[in-house]
Formats: sequence, C-alpha cells, structure tokens
Amino acid sequence: MKKLTLTTVLLLFAASVSLHAQNFTVGARGIMQIGVGTYLEDDAAFRISGVGIDSQTTIDWGGAAFAKWNFIGDFGVQAEVVYIHNSIDWLAYTALVTNKANYSCNSITIPLMLVYDIHLSSFITVSPYAGGAIMFVLGDLILTSTSGSGTTTSEYKTKDPIIWGIVAGANVALSLGSGDVVLDVRYHPTFNDLYAIKDGATYDICHFGGLQIGVGYQFAL
Repeated sequence: MKKLTLTTVLLLFAASVSLHAQNFTVGARGIMQIGVGTYLEDDAAFRISGVGIDSQTTIDWGGAAFAKWNFIGDFGVQAEVVYIHNSIDWLAYTALVTNKANYSCNSITIPLMLVYDIHLSSFITVSPYAGGAIMFVLGDLILTSTSGSGTTTSEYKTKDPIIWGIVAGANVALSLGSGDVVLDVRYHPTFNDLYAIKDGATYDICHFGGLQIGVGYQFAL
C-alpha cells in the first residue's frame, strides 16, 4: 500500500512538472529605444548662470532575456532582465555660443508583468501585457561636451540610482521552427528623476522614459 501511495505521488508530481513545463516559455530579444518621455531637468547644466538647455530625442540600443509562465490557461506572468544604454543629446547655449552635449548611462531594468495570450491562429499569437518595473543605473552618469575647443568627458556619481516605473505594451509571436519569432512594442514611463553629485551638491539632471521596439525569439520548455 505504501509503495502504491508513493508511486501515485511521484506520478502526480511528474505530471504537474510536465504540465508546468509546457506552460513555461523563455527567450531573448534585441531592443531599439526611442527616448519618448526622456528629458532634462532644470539642473542639467548644474545651475550655471546664463546657460540654457534644449534636450533632443535620442535612439538607444539594448537587449533582454525573459521568461513567461502561463499559470491559468492563457493568463500568465512574465519576468525580464533588460539592459539599455540610455542617452540624451542636448544643446547648452548662451547669448554668444551653442555647444553640443550628451548625458549617458547604462541600466538594468527588471519588469514583472501580467500577460494574456490571444491566439489568432495556430501561427500567430498576440499578447498584451502590463506591470511594474524597477530600473538600476549602473556606474556613473557621463557628460560629453563638444565645443569649438574640442570634446571633454566628465563622470558624476549618481544619488539613489533606483528608478521606479511601469511597462505596458504587446507582442506578436509568429511560429517558426521549434519556437516563435517575437515582435515587441512597449512604453516604459518612470516616476522619479536621476540625480547627480558634483562638488558635494546634488543636482536633478533628467527623467527617463522610452518607447521600445524589440525583435527576438522564444521557445517553450
């Protein structure tokens, strides 16, 4: 009897693992980020008197790895690790001269999202999703300035380099071979600014946000 009970438990466990594995998907994608929602704050020029600023939309690049678990039918949860090189092109100008400048930093963002799969056919699945995201700024904030006298680069420590935000978007999965080609479009707005430290003072430098377009590949385990 004990052997029968143990065998039954093992069979149920194996069936559960198999069922969960069938609902578990992993993948990776490359990312192009358009800096929609990214802009400079008033301290971007470190409060230098007489200097105005004009930020411009920038295109950046990155990549992501992700895993999705469909725990109830077509409903699931998706977690990701996203790397992005963030930058902001801008102009610093006075009454006499205009100089080009750029702020840049690298980041790792971890979104956790609810997702729902809509099967349009056996080859096409559309999956809208939304959730929260936490962004970790890696290393220093780098300022590159270009003027008539040349190019200079400065590095500034960041204060509280954790940025909270949300993610909302959708992807389209197209069956190909043993997996799917995935086209992904999302918007990632954030709630707090990035601050930098210069000469012991703290400056409110910029606010991040991005429209991300990704292409990747996923497969079921």
